[in-house]
Amino acid sequence: MGIENDYRILGISPGADQAEIKRAYWKKAKAIHPDVNPSDNADVAFVEINNAYERLVNEEKQLIPEYSFLMDLLRPETHQEKALRYAKMWQEEFRRNNESFKRSWAYLPIKIVAYFLWILGIALALTFVFGPPAVSLFHDVVTGLYMAPIMFIGVAFLFGSYQFKKQMNRYL
Repeated sequence: MGIENDYRILGISPGADQAEIKRAYWKKAKAIHPDVNPSDNADVAFVEINNAYERLVNEEKQLIPEYSFLMDLLRPETHQEKALRYAKMWQEEFRRNNESFKRSWAYLPIKIVAYFLWILGIALALTFVFGPPAVSLFHDVVTGLYMAPIMFIGVAFLFGSYQFKKQMNRYL
């Protein structure tokens, strides 16, 4: 049972080229297919023909199985595979750098400053958001309307504080 048997199953002579193998496979597959052939062993014969065809088409891998990994190395890398490889490389580098930063002397002072800036950003945001409505309570409504852009700046500060906290959690 080897390559010679596969040639015999497809009904071609040994050493046939790829086009001849393909023609013989399609001819046999049309005749033996279980949907066309009512015999009981048609499905087994069809699987046998498919296996023989696959082995003959991939003959270079079958001849030297210990070197089949070379075929994978010679295959060009797709864009998705390349992007995934670079992403894994960058993620590993980030993890290594982040671990070394957490062991350094600068980690604790930077963490304290970062939390201080985060709390300051939230305090400013809350002041900008709730300050104009409080002013409009004591003054006229027009003054409160003039201060509406300040409220939007406060919302932007809240959003920025949220994003800053997300990045702090990532790095610190």
